[in-house]
Formats: sequence, C-alpha cells, structure tokens
Amino acid sequence: MWLYFCPACGDEDCGGSSVAIDFHADCVVWHDFAHDPGPEGGRIQGWTLAPDDIIEALGPYTFDRNEYTTALRELLRQLQDEHRAEQTRLARLSEELGNRAGLWAKWRGRHRAIDE
Repeated sequence: MWLYFCPACGDEDCGGSSVAIDFHADCVVWHDFAHDPGPEGGRIQGWTLAPDDIIEALGPYTFDRNEYTTALRELLRQLQDEHRAEQTRLARLSEELGNRAGLWAKWRGRHRAIDE
C-alpha cells in the first residue's frame, strides 16, 4: 500500500513510499516498508520491489485487529464529518456568490441605462 507519493504531482510513478500489510484473524502487520525513487532509479517491476528498496530500519509493526479496525472506522467518521462540513461551506459560498452576481447584474443594468 502506498503511504506517500511524489509531493509535486502525486503520481506513484514519480516515486514514493509503501508498506506491505497483512491481515490476520487477531492482528494486522505492517512490514516491508520501501522507498521507490521514481522513474530514474525506480526498480518496481509490476508489484515486486528490489531488495535494496526495502527500508530495513522500519517494522514490522503489529496491531491488534479490533483496535486497528476501530481506529480506521473513527478516521472514516472524522473524514465524513469534514466532508459534510466542507460541502456545507461550499453550498454557502455558492449561494453568496450567486447573490453577489445578482447584485452585480442589477448594478450593471442600472449603469447601462444611465450610459445610454
């Protein structure tokens, strides 16, 4: 699973960092953290990393499966709340811009009448 992509373009083909995740009945294990330096130095062929792409100093990390699932559900809830708040903010902004456009049209209409 990709954790991070190129900050300039967000494309995994430009390089990034990844981790392998294994799900077991009672735990989730993150292992084989890797860095692919991108097209110039990248060595990902299909989904196989070259051994020197693996970051040996990281992992493996083992998480309790129930706690992991609970944390992901909470993150999803927070993201949904933020999305709803953003949708509300955008709807208000759209309404405000519509009101301003109406005022602008009225102003322009009055001034055209004066100019003619």
